[in-house]
Amino acid sequence: MGGGAGPEMVWPGAGGHQRYAEALAAARKGDPAAGEALADLVRDTATPDIARATALAELAPYLGPGTIDVIAQGLSANDPGMRAAALRSLESAPVAIRVRLAFPALDDPVRGVRIEAARILASVPTGDLPAEQQARLDGSMNEYIEEQQAMAERPEAQVNLGNLRAARGEAAQAAAAYRTATELDPAFAPAYVNLADFHRSRGEEAKTEKVLRQAASVLPGSGDIQYALGLSLVRQKRTGEAIEALRQAARLSPDSARYAYVYAVALNSSGDTQQAVLVLQGAHNRFPNDVDILEALVAFHRDLGNQSAARSYADKLRSSTQGD
Repeated sequence: MGGGAGPEMVWPGAGGHQRYAEALAAARKGDPAAGEALADLVRDTATPDIARATALAELAPYLGPGTIDVIAQGLSANDPGMRAAALRSLESAPVAIRVRLAFPALDDPVRGVRIEAARILASVPTGDLPAEQQARLDGSMNEYIEEQQAMAERPEAQVNLGNLRAARGEAAQAAAAYRTATELDPAFAPAYVNLADFHRSRGEEAKTEKVLRQAASVLPGSGDIQYALGLSLVRQKRTGEAIEALRQAARLSPDSARYAYVYAVALNSSGDTQQAVLVLQGAHNRFPNDVDILEALVAFHRDLGNQSAARSYADKLRSSTQGD
C-alpha cells in the first residue's frame, strides 16, 4: 500500500462512533459529565481498543470514586496500548492509589508499559517502599532512563529526563536536562515551561521569571509561556504585569477555558470586575459547560448587583453540573 492515511477505525455501528466523538468533545470542553461518558466507553468492550485507550488517556481530570474502576479494567486489558493509557491517567492521582494500581505493571511483559509504570511511580518517596518493591521500581526506572538516553539528541527526551530527575529530587541533573532541551531546540516550549516550574517548586521565583522571559522572546506566540509568566508575576504580587501576561495568554490560546478564567479572576482581583465579566461572558460562549467560568459569572454579577444575570448563570450552572 502507498503512503497516506492509516486504516480506518471500524466501529460496531454509527452510534458507537457518535458516542466516542461526543465524549471526547465534552472532555476537551471541560464538561463535568465527560468523566462518566469516557468511563462508559472504556467499560464497553464492544468499543475498539484504540478508542478505549484514547478515552482512558482523557480520563485523568475526571478520576474519582465513580470512575476509578475503569483504570483497573484498562490495566488488565490484553491491549498494551490500553494498559499504558490507564497508567498515564494516574499521573495526578494520590500516591497511595498510584502505588496500588501501578506497581503490578512493573512486571508487565511489554517494556513500554513497564517504563510507563516506572515514570508514574518516580515521585514515590524511596523510604515508603519495601526493599523488594524498591528493587522492582529501580529496574524499570533504569529501563526508562536508558530509553530516554537513546534519544538524547531530542528535546522531548531531555524534558522527560528532567521530569524524572526532578521527581526523584535530583535537582542539578534535572536543571541540566531542561537546559539541554532548550539548547537542542530553542523553540521547544515545554523545555522552558518545565524548567520554570522546576525553579518555582524550589521557591526560586526570580529564576522562574528569567526563564519565562527568555522563552517569551523566542516564542512570542505561545499562550502557555505567557500563562506561566503571568502566574509567576502574580506570585510576585506584580499585578499589572501579571494581568497583561494573562491577557496575552487568553488571546494567544482562545481554546483554553482555563486561561480565560484565570485572566478574568486576575482582573476582578484588581478591581476591574466589569472587564472580568466581559471576558467571562466571551469565554462562556465558547465553553458553555465550564463550571469554573459559570461559578465566576454568578459571583461577579452578584458583586456588581446584577441579580437577574447572576440567577440566570446560576440556573445554567445547576443544569451543567446535573449533566442536563
